[in-house]
Amino acid sequence: MWYNMKKIAFISLFTLICVSFISAEDITITTYYPSPYGSYNEMRVNMLAVGASYQDAVTNPLTDGRLIVSNNVSINRNTAGNYGSENVRLDTNGYGAVNDLWLKSPKSGAAAGWVSNVAGGGKIKSGYYGGNGSAHRLINVGFRPKVVFIQREGGNRHWKVDGMLTMTLGDDGGSSINCVTSFYDQGFVLGSDNDCNSSSGKTHYYCAFGE
Repeated sequence: MWYNMKKIAFISLFTLICVSFISAEDITITTYYPSPYGSYNEMRVNMLAVGASYQDAVTNPLTDGRLIVSNNVSINRNTAGNYGSENVRLDTNGYGAVNDLWLKSPKSGAAAGWVSNVAGGGKIKSGYYGGNGSAHRLINVGFRPKVVFIQREGGNRHWKVDGMLTMTLGDDGGSSINCVTSFYDQGFVLGSDNDCNSSSGKTHYYCAFGE
């Protein structure tokens, strides 16, 4: 009788295990790659949008090879700088090479929306000079610039692109025809405007780009 009871108990246990396996629920495990967080040796994407402003694919469609960033890009540093009250959109810590540069004045005023293509970008020279108020003054940079930026000590920043005739654009959205009047084969020519050639001897800092 004891033998029969053990046999019945064994059969009942075996039946319970089988029923448990048969009635078990299916479990689906979903993995994501790449995961929201992590460090990767290599990642390749066809297109990429960065920032909460561009998460709507309907209003911000992407095309192959396109990258859009909602705030700024920093290279070789973990923070982006600022110029006065404005954020710097591209902050590069180190040397840069530019094959093709487009410039646009984002300010309001007569110069708003002016766009120019600056080809080349193989030569860059920065320096400074003291203003003296004399027109037709030559500033030698060693090559003919395609664009030059000038920042007067305690004043506004101005920039001029080849092809703008005598016009120079200001950060305030205005323009001048007597700041940087022209370019020549070794540099740029100053007018008598106080922002680019102060008669009171202010220091002017410049950065020139050329082919």
